[in-house]
Amino acid sequence: MLKRLFNLFSVVTLVLSVFTIAACSDSKPYEKVAVTYMEAVFQADTDTVLDTIYIKDKRSEKEQRKKAEEKLNAFLPEVAKDMEAKAGGVKSVEVLKSELNEAQDTAKVTVQINYKKKFNNATNEKVTLTVVKVEEDWKVIPNL
Repeated sequence: MLKRLFNLFSVVTLVLSVFTIAACSDSKPYEKVAVTYMEAVFQADTDTVLDTIYIKDKRSEKEQRKKAEEKLNAFLPEVAKDMEAKAGGVKSVEVLKSELNEAQDTAKVTVQINYKKKFNNATNEKVTLTVVKVEEDWKVIPNL
């Protein structure tokens, strides 16, 4: 009897895992990059922020990346520290909605930032990001 119950529990767990993986893999690449970007901002992860942002001029991409890196290194740690002090940090970032344009090369992605405690009289904040397709990758157009 106990063995049957254990087997039933194992099957249920396996089925739930498959559904969870399927649900997670359903997210769209432009939504994923928006969430990754926001999480990186709040974690002061300069490399990931740089990997997820759109740099317009390919001819001077290295130079622009270096300038962006300097700016990000100057203020991202402060943003992360400020969020930790005022909101207890960020609990999660989730996509609320996304709209892909007709050409399917630009999207507006609205994310919700969930704080660990109240910040500015709220426990969350909504941010809309513009995401653009560059070759095969999606990049966030930053509002720096």
